[in-house]
Amino acid sequence: MQTKAARMSLKSVSRSHDANIAGVVLVTFLVILIAALLAWIVYAYRNPNSQSGIWLIQVHSAFRVCCLLFSWKTDKLLIE
Repeated sequence: MQTKAARMSLKSVSRSHDANIAGVVLVTFLVILIAALLAWIVYAYRNPNSQSGIWLIQVHSAFRVCCLLFSWKTDKLLIE
């Protein structure tokens, strides 16, 4: 038979273990999400005639126009 203190200790260990598992799951999910996003960007860049590639070109163009409108002074982004 367990004492009340032992049961409380086991509950706190269980909660700590659950928090650790949740952290591992969250980090794993974020790593997979970022890897998938980067893989999709590489695919879109290497296949400019695909729907993803066309979308990437349009977004990049819109970003360049936005930079000009707000006068962000970076040599790489200025349209000449």
